[in-house]
Parts: sequence; C-alpha cells; structure tokens
Amino acid sequence: MSAVYQYSAPYCRLKAMKAKLLSRAQRTRLLSAPDAQAAQALLLETDYAETLSQNPPSSLGELERRLEEHTIRCCEKLLRFLKGDAAEFVQLLLQYFDLLNAKIVVRKLHSVQPELMEKDLSPLLFDTGRWGWTKKDAWSALSNFAALSRALRGTFLFDSFQAALEQYKTDEDIFVFESALDLCYLHHLYEKGEALSGMDRRHCGEILKHYRNLHNTIWFLRLKFLRGIESRRIFHSLIALPSLRSRTRVGDFDEAPFVEALSASSEKEAYEHLVKALFPKYKSLLTLDPFSLRAAELALKRHMLENCQKLFRTFPFHLGLFVAYYFIKRSEVEDIIAILEGKHLGLSEERIAKQLISGA
Repeated sequence: MSAVYQYSAPYCRLKAMKAKLLSRAQRTRLLSAPDAQAAQALLLETDYAETLSQNPPSSLGELERRLEEHTIRCCEKLLRFLKGDAAEFVQLLLQYFDLLNAKIVVRKLHSVQPELMEKDLSPLLFDTGRWGWTKKDAWSALSNFAALSRALRGTFLFDSFQAALEQYKTDEDIFVFESALDLCYLHHLYEKGEALSGMDRRHCGEILKHYRNLHNTIWFLRLKFLRGIESRRIFHSLIALPSLRSRTRVGDFDEAPFVEALSASSEKEAYEHLVKALFPKYKSLLTLDPFSLRAAELALKRHMLENCQKLFRTFPFHLGLFVAYYFIKRSEVEDIIAILEGKHLGLSEERIAKQLISGA
C-alpha cells in the first residue's frame, strides 16, 4: 500500500485538527486574562470547549485533568482513520495516560496515611476510552497491589510491575515503581518504532531520538541534583534502548556523557556537558542566563517542540506527523495549565510567559 493512499484520509483529519491548535492571538488572550476563571472562559471559545463545556470542572485540578484528557480525545479521532502498525503506535501514545493511572494508584497504595488510602481517586484519573487498558472506575476500585497486578496482567507493563513489586517488598521505595513503569513504557514505545518501516520509521525515529535525549537529560539532572539518587539508580532510570542499536535513526545509547556528568560540581556544569554531547548542533541550548533546572527543562522542551513543528514542512504522508502532533498537543496543554496555575497564584503576565514552552 502506498504512503499516499494509506495516509491521505488520516492526513486530512490531522490537518483539520492542527488548524484548531491555539493561535498566537489566543495564547496572548489567555495570558492577558485577569484571573484563572476568565482564562477558563476563554478556553470555551477554542477546541477545548468540547471537553470543558459538559459538566464544567469544579476545581483547578479537575480542569487540568480534563485538559490533558483532550489529548486522549484527539488520539481517538486519529485512530478512527489509522490502521495497522500506525494505529498501534498512536494507540500506544494514548496509553501513556494509562501509565499515569497506574502510577496514581501506586502512590495511593504506597501511602500509609488512612485518609489518603480511603481517598477517591476518580478526580485524578484519566478516561482513556475504548483504546485504553481498563475503565476509569476500575482503576479507582483497586485497593491493593495484588489487585493492581491483576489489572495489569495482559499489558506490556505486567512483568516490569511484578519485578518492581518484589523489590518494593524489600525496601518500600516508591521510586522502584516510578522508574520501572516509565522505562517499560518507553522501551515498548521504541520497540514499536523499530517495527515500523520506510518513512514511518525514519521520521518517528527522529522524534524518538529527540525525546530520548530530552528524557535522559531531564531525569539525570532531577535525580542527581534534586533527589540525590545514587549513581547506579540514576543509570537504571535512563533509556538505553539496546534493541534499537544501529537499526533506526534513534541511534546507539552512549552512557559516557552521563558517566562524565556525574563528576560535575553543579547543575549548570552537568547540563552544559550533556547538551554538548547530545545536542552538539544546538548551541542556543547553552545560553541560559540565569541558569536553573526549570530553565534547562524549558529549553529542552522548546527544542523538542521546534523539531516537531519542523516535521510539518516535510512530505506529509507518514506516521511521523501524527507523532509530532501528539507531542505538540501535549506541549500546548502543558502551557495552558501553566497559565491557569499562574493566574490562580496571581503571578504577572510576564512571569507566566517565561514558563511557557511555546514562549510568550
């Protein structure tokens, strides 16, 4: 089947959805809103109205969850047009929110506070619909680790969860789950990318390479400088991707830059070392003044966003565009949430704008 024939209808759908992303004028209006309530009202004039208009959210937390669920609904629209490996890959992107549901349940079960153990998780969980692993109510009903294990049976997370559970019984460290589940999902994502062919594998590989380097750099900096995690556990949290060795444009995983960054005396020194090794063509990532971990994360996410946007200037009939749209959409939702939280805290428009992936 030719790429043009395979993707012509899905691409028309994608093009219409991309046109509904927030414009610069709409982002400016959100930033200029006097408070969070006014910003929320402006969202009802955008594509997010379909998610927010029915049963209006009663709290900022619920509003944020509904905004993130809009990404799920967008994936569902694309899945109605996609088939085969392309559909499976987009479905896996949607199932990222199932991963988040599993981690939310883990955090509840880890808690030793009775009020948290009895807390209803429904307001925190995502509705992943027909392409998800299980219904939202089923996640909320899980009351122990054995029940969660049964819920994950039949998913690619099951074996990693079981291994993490055995280790958790020994040290009761929730980081075991955080690391194991994240890595299992990301490895499965890359294995699906490896199974693609032609332009699908080439362009998806480009996106996944940027995403891998972003993920590894951010995780390294957070774990070393914020959480003080020991070196061995830091390396267990990085995406090594041995199955992709020399077979896609994602490329080999070179741990040398991270080994050398362990000896860095500051966050800035470690960041600059990793950027020079992983993003050698992008010197603009080094010009952060003043430096902070948040500024570093924003710079890397902006770099990822720019590369996803550039992909829309290529030949349009390949899966890479759909993957790029997914990451663009997640960045947009992250920016909207940053605006709403900033308005809720009474921050200035200028201060909020500095926290946006898309810029002011």
